[in-house]
Amino acid sequence: MQKQTNRSVKGFILGRPVSFWPIAYFLRKKLHFHFIAAIRFTSVFPHNLWYSTDGGNSFKYNSIVQHNPTGSADFRDPKIIWHEQTKKWVMLLAERDKVGFYTSSNLKDWEYTSSFVRQDIGIIECPDLFQLNVDDNSDNKKWVLMIGGNGFNYGLTTGSSYFVGDFDGREFHAETPVKWLE
Repeated sequence: MQKQTNRSVKGFILGRPVSFWPIAYFLRKKLHFHFIAAIRFTSVFPHNLWYSTDGGNSFKYNSIVQHNPTGSADFRDPKIIWHEQTKKWVMLLAERDKVGFYTSSNLKDWEYTSSFVRQDIGIIECPDLFQLNVDDNSDNKKWVLMIGGNGFNYGLTTGSSYFVGDFDGREFHAETPVKWLE
């Protein structure tokens, strides 16, 4: 990634790539994007869009896609997935004691939709959301929300917790209590 020369942006902290099919509509140009990364910076913690047209060997800066409305340093760790049923992108953000859910149809304009709040696992980090088959049955699927957290309230150390439930493209509904991998 080339050095960022925008003086209002102070440096990289964390980002996650998203790999997907060609989306020429994205910038209204005939481009094939292999990766899009939402990157957090140290100044005011906006999430920025970088893209690659060479399979992830180099990235180019596009724009800020999500400003931090909270002003808190705990507005981080973006995870972006495609939700097929709603035909929208979903971004999960770690926001102190909750996971914020945002949706977008173009990866540039994001709308807040809901939060999954957990005050018993400390500061939330690195949320992830994915679907799994139940009992190897592809017709019976559940969503898993995985969250980095502090397990001291449960006699554990810092680690990965998860919840199994349903996700409608806007809101996650847990069907299980918190479970821990460590």
